[in-house]
Amino acid sequence: MFQSVYDFLEGIGYTYPIHPPITHIPVGLTIGALIFTLIAVIFGREKLRLSGWHAAVLALIGVVPTALLGYMDWQHRMGGAWMPEIGWKIGLAAALFVFQFAALFVARKGRIGFVLSIVLHVVCFGLVMVLGFIGGKLVYS
Repeated sequence: MFQSVYDFLEGIGYTYPIHPPITHIPVGLTIGALIFTLIAVIFGREKLRLSGWHAAVLALIGVVPTALLGYMDWQHRMGGAWMPEIGWKIGLAAALFVFQFAALFVARKGRIGFVLSIVLHVVCFGLVMVLGFIGGKLVYS
């Protein structure tokens, strides 16, 4: 189904999985959203709060192509062979999308929403760490 993409990439000399490089988008932006938000709270820097919100928006957008490319690599490199780790990755990626969306939604709901958004950013941080760990386990085991 996705073979033409891999054939094209191989034709230009790229023979590696396509999912790992793009993982830096949602992972880095999720971490950035948390850091910007925490700095905004600790130092009272309102503009950094907005930067955190923008980083979270981009992280949310980045989850979709990252998951799609992960699915493509799984089909191409592993033939879609089912492993428990794959189930965890799918479930955790879906949870990341939901929690990231929730963090963005509640952040706009006043002081209580902002506090809840910080908690949700911490949850998202934990999710990207676990997703990365499981991804590494799939590659290096």
